Amino acid sequence: MQIDGTCHDWLEGRNPWLSLIGAIDGATGKAPYALLREQEDARAIFSCCAKL
Repeated sequence: MQIDGTCHDWLEGRNPWLSLIGAIDGATGKAPYALLREQEDARAIFSCCAKL
């Protein structure tokens, strides 16, 4: 499982920029879980891990 985040204007100017934190299965290429957070930090990574 690989977890990474990317900061972007996901909501097209309607809110502040958010980070999309996604988990990707390296073997299958599927993304079983992702979430939007205000920043990519340990809490966001742990939240993602807890859902897997």
